[in-house]
Amino acid sequence: MDYAVKTKKFDWFSFLIGILFILISLFVFSHIRGSLAAVALYIGLLAILAGIIEFISWYQLRKVGIGSALFFVLGILDILIGLFIIINLNVSIIALPYVFSIWFIISSILGLLTLDLAKMIGKVYYWFKIIISVLGIVIGIALLFNPVISAFMLSFLVGLYFLIYGVVYIVKAF
Repeated sequence: MDYAVKTKKFDWFSFLIGILFILISLFVFSHIRGSLAAVALYIGLLAILAGIIEFISWYQLRKVGIGSALFFVLGILDILIGLFIIINLNVSIIALPYVFSIWFIISSILGLLTLDLAKMIGKVYYWFKIIISVLGIVIGIALLFNPVISAFMLSFLVGLYFLIYGVVYIVKAF
C-alpha cells in the first residue's frame, strides 16, 4: 500500500499577520472612544500589509499549480483600500463605515469562494473559515445599512474583525 504523508511547513507569514491583527484588535478595543483618524491610519497600513500577504499567497500557490486569481484580486483590493484610507484620511473618517462594510463583505465572500483551498489545509480550518466568512458577511451588511450607528460602533467591530482574522491567520499557520 502506498500511504501519502501530509507534510506542512509552519507558515510564518500567516502567523505574524495573525499576531499583528490581534495586537491591533487589542489597541482598538482599549481605545474605543479614541480618534477614528488613528484607527483609519492603522487600518490603512494593515490593509496594505494584508494585500501584500495575499500576493505572496497567490504567488506561492501558483508555484505549486493551484494558482487562484481570487488571492490576486483580494490583494489588489486590500492595497487599494489601504491607500485610499491613508491618502484621504479626513474623507476616510466619513467613508469608513461604507468602506469597511464593502471590505467585510468582499473578503468574506472571497473566503467562501476559496473553501476548496481551506479544505486542503485541514477540516478544522475549513469549518472555521466558513463560520468566520458568514459572520463577516453579516457584519458587513449590518455596517452597510446602518452607517450612522456603525460610525459609533466601528472601533468595536474593527477590533472584533482583526481579532477573528488574527486567530484565522494563526490557525492557518499551523
